[in-house]
Amino acid sequence: MIIIHNYHVIIDTNGIEKCVSCESELRCPVCGERLFCRDWKMRWYRDVDGRKHVLWIRRMKCGICDRLHNELPDFIIPYKQHVSFTIEKAVEENLLGKELLSAYIPDVKTVKRWRIWIDENILKLNSNIEKICKKISIYKNILL
Repeated sequence: MIIIHNYHVIIDTNGIEKCVSCESELRCPVCGERLFCRDWKMRWYRDVDGRKHVLWIRRMKCGICDRLHNELPDFIIPYKQHVSFTIEKAVEENLLGKELLSAYIPDVKTVKRWRIWIDENILKLNSNIEKICKKISIYKNILL
């Protein structure tokens, strides 16, 4: 998975949403080689109101290691059906039981699964953040 932050969503004449990266060149997260667009695939997601949408995302292929990487916009969390805002709101507010009556939040069991998923992955996320900070500080030292 490649999470992109600089993108735009194009809606064609049939009403189909396509996510296109604004970056001219994407690199493979495994080997660092340039990625090429192989094809497109459908990705379902639910917006903040719970409505289903179809978004066509690019599948990128590495010329060296032959791995495929999906290019996801930052509002979609990999392997999750709801947009990131919905998941963040539900977990941050720590809502329980009858408090989950808002339109953008799914049922209680789903929110509990999200909390468990976040708790299990918090150490992994923190270590990735530390690695990124170290890389940024190394690049700053090189540039100065």
